Amino acid sequence: MSDSLFLSIIFGLICLDQRYIFQFNISQPLFTSTLIGLITGHTQEAVYFGALVQLLWLSNLPIGASVIPDGNIASVIGTILYIKYNAIFAEHGYFLLLISIFLVVLFSYVGGQLDIFARYRNEHIMNRALKSLRRENKKVRLGPYILASLTGHFIINVILIFTGIESGAWLLDILYLKVPSVLNIHWRFVEIALIGTGIGMILGIYHSKKNYTLIGVAAVLILIIRMAA
Repeated sequence: MSDSLFLSIIFGLICLDQRYIFQFNISQPLFTSTLIGLITGHTQEAVYFGALVQLLWLSNLPIGASVIPDGNIASVIGTILYIKYNAIFAEHGYFLLLISIFLVVLFSYVGGQLDIFARYRNEHIMNRALKSLRRENKKVRLGPYILASLTGHFIINVILIFTGIESGAWLLDILYLKVPSVLNIHWRFVEIALIGTGIGMILGIYHSKKNYTLIGVAAVLILIIRMAA
């Protein structure tokens, strides 16, 4: 639990980058997953999972007032669970991948709803700042209000990541004893489905026929390599 809390605090801070500070894209799944791998010593598994999750969110951009699933925070949860249970589910790695991706999608939508809550909270903070400005009829320091807003977002991130890790671990502990080994051969198609979804996302971004051809050829090669592996 202490490890979960430590990681929750670190990545709760980093994930503020998505909307609220810097916006250097260091909260993107591929970056955060790589960092998780470096911290935990499971770089290969973390980068693999992060690359697959990154494909799911290529077309989701938090532009303006748009509310999208929070795939960045959710990918942190999924990556931590994936590398934590990778050895336990050694014979059912693709099943673990399926459940981890399911949890990423689930918590991404939870994160999106929490973002709506955080935005309403920001409105109240801003209203307090405006009332203070009218009441004092002079300049008001915005620093404390901004700090209050960022602190609230940070706490929400930490709670979501920590809750996601602990509840996901509880679920995986139960599923470990119930994995149907007879279906083990079919789990491998989960990875192929994720790659296919990512390819679709990429094609949705690039509208040039030349790009379609290049991406299509690369996609076919990737699928052939993975099917033959």
